[in-house]
Amino acid sequence: MIGTIVGGAPARRVRGVIDVPPHTPGFGGEGHLASFVIKPDRFSEQDPFLVLADDMLDMPPGANVGGAHPHAGFEIVTYAVSGHLDEGPEGELHEGDVQFTTAGMGVVHGEQVRTHQPTRILQLWVALPESQQWTVPGVSVMRRAQAQHLSASGVDVRRYRPDTGASHTIVPVTVVDIRLDPNARHALDVPAADTAFVYVLEGAVSIGGDTAVEAGQVAWFSPLGGAGDSTVLFESGAQGARLVLYSAPPQGGTVTMHGSFVGRTPSDISRMFRAYARGEFTRAGSIGVREY
Repeated sequence: MIGTIVGGAPARRVRGVIDVPPHTPGFGGEGHLASFVIKPDRFSEQDPFLVLADDMLDMPPGANVGGAHPHAGFEIVTYAVSGHLDEGPEGELHEGDVQFTTAGMGVVHGEQVRTHQPTRILQLWVALPESQQWTVPGVSVMRRAQAQHLSASGVDVRRYRPDTGASHTIVPVTVVDIRLDPNARHALDVPAADTAFVYVLEGAVSIGGDTAVEAGQVAWFSPLGGAGDSTVLFESGAQGARLVLYSAPPQGGTVTMHGSFVGRTPSDISRMFRAYARGEFTRAGSIGVREY
């Protein structure tokens, strides 16, 4: 449900606020600025979230954004905040679209990525459960029109959560884009068992009536446990606000990372490097993209 306080749903409280580092030149070359919103060094506190990158792209005409590169052992959730990302045979993302990629046993992607206008994307890396980190890769897209949508009383909310029973997606990640007019308020239901965080893109909000969070900051919520929903109350100030909330259930254990390879042990990483060297990773462009 969106914007409904289910009777007795416990309120989420912020456990910590962090400042996001400023954008700096990214791997894509001229016109690419990037910031790591969250990093994997505190995985035990943010499980299942590994990395969130905020990429701003204003590339020269015809320029590729970087080049082909591998991923293995995790899932990727890419949200087009604005603009248009053209990934060639891997499909296209327009503003408000979300792409869910299961890297699993290994994919190579990013061979023909271009933008045709200033574009901003958020790319989230999510740990897979240990039993499924070697799963077959898959790609699906949830378009802006498929999101749950609420627009009323100074609030515009779009909520994305794929049906894991009807797609390849393994970890049920929820993405919620919230826009608040000046001095608006919104109560959002979040699964009580999920780890959750909110990244403020514009303006400022008060969360739970007692924690101020502004553009360029992240607020973290710990899972409450149990079934059902919890509730987070957002209230904007005089400038209004735009923020993106992510939530997903913890997957447990520890992770080992080397670049874009994620495993549970160092031997997992070695296995991924060997498979990549043997050319066993799937080309993302050869995977049929599932549309929700």
